[in-house]
Amino acid sequence: MHVHPAIAVLRGDRASQHRAQMPLLKAEQDWRASGRTRLLAADLYSYANDAPLAECDALSALFGDQHAALEWVRGLSAQLIQALRSEPLGDVPFRTHCSDSYSTLQLMSSGRATLSLTTHAPRSNSAAPETVMLVDRESIELVLAGKARGLMHKFDEHLEGRFETKEQDWQVGDTIALTPDNARHLLTIEQPVLMLHLTRAALVPGATRKYRLADGQLMQSANGDKQTSRNQLALAVLGAMQCQKAVPVLKRLSEDTSNEADLRWEAVRQNLAINPAKGFAMIDRLAEQADDPLARPASSLKAQLISAHPQLADLLPEAA
Repeated sequence: MHVHPAIAVLRGDRASQHRAQMPLLKAEQDWRASGRTRLLAADLYSYANDAPLAECDALSALFGDQHAALEWVRGLSAQLIQALRSEPLGDVPFRTHCSDSYSTLQLMSSGRATLSLTTHAPRSNSAAPETVMLVDRESIELVLAGKARGLMHKFDEHLEGRFETKEQDWQVGDTIALTPDNARHLLTIEQPVLMLHLTRAALVPGATRKYRLADGQLMQSANGDKQTSRNQLALAVLGAMQCQKAVPVLKRLSEDTSNEADLRWEAVRQNLAINPAKGFAMIDRLAEQADDPLARPASSLKAQLISAHPQLADLLPEAA
């Protein structure tokens, strides 16, 4: 592997690393010390502590004025670009994430709230999604540059748990408001899209849910609670190991209604994977408990399994 001499110097010289970083750290400090940025940071703190966006004057004004928002963002980018020109090997002191078509730069965060810049690369006529992911948070996006066409999906309980989907165009100045019950999907991006993105997670996050758009079927659920997520992962490991000794434990977990619904459902899934006969019997019992939160998904899964594997019907008590 070829290592550029300038990078080789940095790897072995902490003083050089520090010098390369100083202009970027200075640019960040100057930007954070500016009047508007300090006001926005104070508002973000209030917003993170459940203040309505309308009561956060600087923050709501930013999302209500695309020109002011773009001017604020340009102020930061100009300072960072100037610093990088003097020290090209410096590291931008902001949390970032990049992929082939999407990147984000976190400008500031406070508790459950974050304010970020996101970019979407041009794409043409992407296939419509088959599934949609709903996350327990609220967010608002302001389009600062670019143009895109896509879909808005809204979960509608009045449509028997199905989604209302509408085509929509977005351009500079448009805002996109998202809640735990809706999501957006970009299909065609004519010009690179730059967005200012404000998010606030729930105080006690609910499950992140993945649905099939065709019929509203819940495909996957990941609990927002970290400990429950760890427990779900542990159950998945038992399933992958085909641990027969875990079947009684999985049965108890799935039947204990004091447990989180997501953890119980994961126990059902892994029991089915380890021992299909006992797992199917568990699904059948849950489907018959009308007051159990898992009754509906269990009933739906039961019907799907019998449709795909008719021989499973022989395991039902009625067929005994």
